[in-house]
Amino acid sequence: MQISIGINGLDELLKKLDPKNIHQALKSTLNKSAKTGKTIISSHIRERFAIKKEDLDKKIEVELKGLDNLEAKLVITGEPINLMHFDPKQSKKGGVNVTIVKKKKAHLKHAWIGHGKGGTPLVLRRVPGTKSKRYYSVKTKKGGFQIRSRETEKLAAYKVVTFASIVRNPFVYKSVEARIMEQMKKNWDSQMQRFGKD
Repeated sequence: MQISIGINGLDELLKKLDPKNIHQALKSTLNKSAKTGKTIISSHIRERFAIKKEDLDKKIEVELKGLDNLEAKLVITGEPINLMHFDPKQSKKGGVNVTIVKKKKAHLKHAWIGHGKGGTPLVLRRVPGTKSKRYYSVKTKKGGFQIRSRETEKLAAYKVVTFASIVRNPFVYKSVEARIMEQMKKNWDSQMQRFGKD
């Protein structure tokens, strides 16, 4: 998902201000507003979800390659989020304890913390109704090893909803958009004050 930030009414603006400086002022305004927008989206999500800022900020990208055309974008990942970002804890009684939504602790009864490909830590579970072969070796009486297999249910990593889907919610989107536009106006007013002093 992406949020585009632009400025309308440029023709009217150029009639009132020096074109030599206006383009740079607009670029500066968009640049600051986009970066502030990332902070706003991050704060909005963390008000509800128990994810660390450094983990969440990796999921929000500020795209400035269109800045010369007076456009900036905030791109929010659409990938499901690994549950490990919510600091899960293995329970001594079995299962995993985790808080995804703030003040709402959850216990995943049949889950455990393990590792996926490449050693990536994951909260794992077995998928009912699926089959997968697991291979293992056993020592023979003659001192050698024999490979055996047995069927078991497939493993899957616990993941949660994407942050893009959260921001896409109409109420959340409008709230985030309003806060970004409010900050953008402050940035632009600051640019106008600087012009006034020149």
